[in-house]
Amino acid sequence: MHSQAASRSDAGPGWFRPVAGDLLFALLIAVMLTSAGWYISKNGWTATGGY
Repeated sequence: MHSQAASRSDAGPGWFRPVAGDLLFALLIAVMLTSAGWYISKNGWTATGGY
């Protein structure tokens, strides 16, 4: 008894998976940029301490 993964099903249109991947990638980049902006605004460009 095998269960197919959602990525292997033919339920959606052919453009859905690349568009969903691009949106997920853009969301990841947006989260990284906003968190980096928050960190820099709180600590400045060169934080004291560190290495």
